[in-house]
Amino acid sequence: MVDVEKTVLGIIAAKAQVDPASISRATDVSTLNLDSLDVVEIFFEIDEAFDISLPFNANEASAAKARFATPGDVIDLVNQHVSSGAT
Repeated sequence: MVDVEKTVLGIIAAKAQVDPASISRATDVSTLNLDSLDVVEIFFEIDEAFDISLPFNANEASAAKARFATPGDVIDLVNQHVSSGAT
């Protein structure tokens, strides 16, 4: 089984061009210098990695960035979708 936390942190770290070990569930996403396009791409990569469809509106990427203030917020959302079998 895929380690959700490790995978999500890896995707975020790659997009932010930082060492995955330098971020955690509690890292403030605003410190990672991600723009709206980066956020959209992160969600697409997560969808592909877990074969799920996260509720995300690409036209509201800035709002999504604010709603997901930490990687932990994203990890929790992915865990909900993975454990419920939602696609």
